Amino acid sequence: MPLDSEQLLRKRVAELDALFTASPRGAAPEGEGTGTAIICPGSLCARVLAWCVRWLFWQGKVFTPDRASLVNRVSPFSFKAVKARVYQSNSWFDGKECTVLDYSKTSLLARWIRDEIREVAPGLYLGQVFLGRRRVLRFAVSFQYQPARKCWRRLMAAGATGFVLFAAYFLHRLNSDAPVTYATLEDHFKYGSTGGERQAGLPYWIWKALPELFPEFLPGKGFESVGFIFDPTRPTDKDLPVGVSKRNVQGIDRVFLNCA
Repeated sequence: MPLDSEQLLRKRVAELDALFTASPRGAAPEGEGTGTAIICPGSLCARVLAWCVRWLFWQGKVFTPDRASLVNRVSPFSFKAVKARVYQSNSWFDGKECTVLDYSKTSLLARWIRDEIREVAPGLYLGQVFLGRRRVLRFAVSFQYQPARKCWRRLMAAGATGFVLFAAYFLHRLNSDAPVTYATLEDHFKYGSTGGERQAGLPYWIWKALPELFPEFLPGKGFESVGFIFDPTRPTDKDLPVGVSKRNVQGIDRVFLNCA
């Protein structure tokens, strides 16, 4: 059975290194090849990680021999981006001839990246990624037959990306806890938070709306009618009286009373 990307995922690090060393440079790649990230090779999670990278980040490379260049297919929508120069040179790994994919002159984002590939089977290239001079990753690029892509996989990948971004935002928001700060000790005493907003704070916009929505329950106009003191010389947040503080908790501006 011919060697393919799935079999490369099952090989261990030493086997991949031996295969790379024993393989010739091979024919110059041409056209669109399907990429497979080889992370934790030989382990149970190698296929899961390869699937995640394939559908969320990197799908392969498109080689243009007459221009001695390539572009990568990236993101769940397989955009063509991140260009590299393609040429023959000696490998940093074992000193033998290989095909180099050099990003140093073509990509600001990946300028410290150098890939090396060799043809380990007809239409199958095993690659190594160097960050600076340090080898950090392995991958495969296949020009062998690949099953037709499934649209639902891309939709799932896009949905998963959106979910991860939303979850990250939601976790950040749930953990937000930022009081309003003041330049002077006097203002901090009058309006600084003592932490009561966390458990008993009233949402700021509800505080603002209460006197307007229920004026019949107040003896006069606004919170002044029940004894709150507003400082007309204060440059900002003139709608908060002395003794009322503001704090952003879980993404919501809340107000509460302080010691003033």
